[in-house]
Amino acid sequence: MILTVTGRKSGSRRVERVRAIELSDADARPLLRLLPNMVPGWVGFLRQGGLVTDGDPDEFEALLGRMPIFRMDPA
Repeated sequence: MILTVTGRKSGSRRVERVRAIELSDADARPLLRLLPNMVPGWVGFLRQGGLVTDGDPDEFEALLGRMPIFRMDPA
């Protein structure tokens, strides 16, 4: 899936257009495993949504195919 969106970088007032490109399963898998440590706030968010219970890397990897991961490229 490819989406073109306008976004604002964190801490920036500048608006820039980016293209969000969904990663393949092979590319998303290692990122999903890193997500609990990279973005710890997501553990609670996904726990509240019933998608994970402990928030360990195995649980996040199990979300493959259910939670898309996107790469942001300049549009």
